[in-house]
Amino acid sequence: MRILIGNQKGGVGKSTLSILFCNYMSKIENEKVVAIDLDFQQSFFHQWETENEIMEGEPLYKVIQCELSDANKLLPHIADDNEFHYLIDSPGNLDNPEILKVLSNVDIAIVPFAYEKKTFESTLVYAQVAKHINPKLPILFLPNRIKKNAKAIIKEKVDKALSEYGVISPITIYDRVDMDRTSTRGLSLIQKEMFGDFFEFFKHKYIITI
Repeated sequence: MRILIGNQKGGVGKSTLSILFCNYMSKIENEKVVAIDLDFQQSFFHQWETENEIMEGEPLYKVIQCELSDANKLLPHIADDNEFHYLIDSPGNLDNPEILKVLSNVDIAIVPFAYEKKTFESTLVYAQVAKHINPKLPILFLPNRIKKNAKAIIKEKVDKALSEYGVISPITIYDRVDMDRTSTRGLSLIQKEMFGDFFEFFKHKYIITI
């Protein structure tokens, strides 16, 4: 399965979620996963590379540093791969036509967002473009880095607008320092608990087991 994590708004936790996703799939679910880092900063790849240099033992999974044009050559060929899942950490710049092609070559998009005006507006545009490019693409919106005091009325309005383009995760990942202290080598207890609930929902909703 080709799973994209993306949003054109920075700071919503795309790379952190990508690491947590790969860690959980590999460590807890015992699934084979390959991460494809397309983000321009390539923070996922660099963290994985650095930790492999300083830590003993084999990594949980492989992270590929990939240009957008190369990714669009690769993604169609792995569509029927029944051995590995592929997690794509996507850049958000929708002005690049290669990113639009990526949206046509994935099986699902997970879009992290927060309940604030600028993030909502960027998330809505991202979803609209994704559905225009790939009308059959399932989109799962994940409330991420959410403050405990988020106003219910804002939440209701945002969820209603986004639900026209996809599914709002019933699981919210709240703003916790522990969730940003990621390592590509495993999960803390808090990360396992907080991310695990979302992953279980995702797994049962989209049936990703091999």
